[in-house]
Amino acid sequence: MSHVCVVTGCNERHGFGWLIAEELHRRGSTVVATMRDVAARNRDPAAELGGVADVRELDVTDDAEATAFVDAVLRDHGRIDAIVNNAAVVRHGPAEQVAPDTLLQVLDANVVGPHRLIRAALPHLRERGSGVIVQVSSINGFSVAPLSASYCASKFALEAYSEVLAYEVGRFGIRVVIVEPSGFSTGVHVRAVWEPGTEVGPYGPLKQAYWDADLEEWTAEMEDPRIVARAVADAVEDADTPLHVPVGGPAVRRRARYRPVSDDALRRDALEGVDW
Repeated sequence: MSHVCVVTGCNERHGFGWLIAEELHRRGSTVVATMRDVAARNRDPAAELGGVADVRELDVTDDAEATAFVDAVLRDHGRIDAIVNNAAVVRHGPAEQVAPDTLLQVLDANVVGPHRLIRAALPHLRERGSGVIVQVSSINGFSVAPLSASYCASKFALEAYSEVLAYEVGRFGIRVVIVEPSGFSTGVHVRAVWEPGTEVGPYGPLKQAYWDADLEEWTAEMEDPRIVARAVADAVEDADTPLHVPVGGPAVRRRARYRPVSDDALRRDALEGVDW
């Protein structure tokens, strides 16, 4: 069945967003793929991805832009069946060296950004009585890593937000799926932005021991990111997809140590007795 799917954060050719857009298109969906700076910095990626998707400008940190984007998609495509919130920023560095403004920027992009899009689309999804919201989280949404305080904080927050959302909107026929990838060969770890001074400050030895020494070997062993794209597409198509979907060996193994909110719990006690 063809779906109209919105996928955010699609500017990187080997990134999750790009591959998700390609996979959904391959399965017959109409894909609206978003990125920033379509007319400038991302002009070439936008033109290339335009062969499989309707590529549109979207800055998820802009309230008015998110609302206008949803209105335009509904006007031009008639409906939205799936929202895949993939756009995110990654900052590394010890918590002590994360500037408050930096932490706010990461939370704005990784948590409030998805919220903006969901908030704009929910009236439409509720009226139709169907739809799926796929949140691309991370293994760091339930298992922390040193030198990633801002990123882990944002993904933990996204998981909590999404679990609450699942409680609230399931009544209206809307599904929520949280996809939790471990490390994949998208290049994001090589391109990571570090807090200034990490290399030479008091946490330099930790970075060298935890990150620098093993980065080349670690990235060489990463799995194919198309696995994540297939997991997201499966979540769009399969109404029986569970709330949490860890993807990749490390995520599957670590997720087994943690007890997430389950679909059974949602069915059993989600607002029972509320007069809807």
